[in-house]
Amino acid sequence: MERFFSVIDMRTVYGLYDRALFETAYAGALRVSEILGAKVLDVDLAEGFLRIEGGKGGVDRVVCLTKMAGSFLAFYLGKIRGMFLGERRTDFLFPSRFGKKQIARYLIKRLLAYTALSGIRKKVSLHAFRRSCATHLLEAGVDIRHIQEYLGHRSLASTEIYLATTTH
Repeated sequence: MERFFSVIDMRTVYGLYDRALFETAYAGALRVSEILGAKVLDVDLAEGFLRIEGGKGGVDRVVCLTKMAGSFLAFYLGKIRGMFLGERRTDFLFPSRFGKKQIARYLIKRLLAYTALSGIRKKVSLHAFRRSCATHLLEAGVDIRHIQEYLGHRSLASTEIYLATTTH
C-alpha cells in the first residue's frame, strides 16, 4: 500500500483528489460502487467515519477513517473539491469533473497507472485494497467477526475466504 500511495503526485488537483479517494477506499475496505456512490453528508470527519448506505446486498455499515485517510479527506473537502468542481454542485463525495457521479473507468484507469508507476507487478484492483485492509486488521488483532461486519459480509465464511492467505 505504501508503494502505491507514494507515487501519487501530490502537487496537482487530480493527484490530491486521487489520494483522498484511494486512502478512503483503503481505510474503509470499500467496493468500487461504495466509494463512487458515497456522498459528502456520509462523512463525519470529527468522529472519523464514513457511512455506507446500500452496499452489496443492501447492507448498510459504518467504516472508520484512518488518521491518514481523515487528513487527506479533510484537505480534499476543504480545498481541493471546490477547485475540482468549480461552480458545479453535487452531493457525491468524489464526483467527476463535470459534477456527476464518477465512473468506475476513471478509478480503474488511475489505479492501473499508479500501480505501474509504483513498480507493483501483481494485478491490482480496488478489491485488493479491501483484502489488504482486512488482512491488516486481522494482523493488528481485530476479531474476525468485527472484520466480517466491517466488510459488510453476511457470512463469516465469506470473510474467512478473504483472509485465507493470512490465516494459513
